[in-house]
Amino acid sequence: MKPKTLDILSALIEINSERVIAYERALRELRQEEDPDQHQTFDKLTKESHQYREALRFSL
Repeated sequence: MKPKTLDILSALIEINSERVIAYERALRELRQEEDPDQHQTFDKLTKESHQYREALRFSL
């Protein structure tokens, strides 16, 4: 794999890792009973970001 491709994949992995951290923080701060729809959205986004990150890691 070319170095530039590796750099791009690494950057995408980092971006998704940061997204996971941000979404998990939002989930901790947001009470499910206050806004269940928003809580569900952040939960879904967290799971998706985990999946994307793992798929990118597998590509390395």
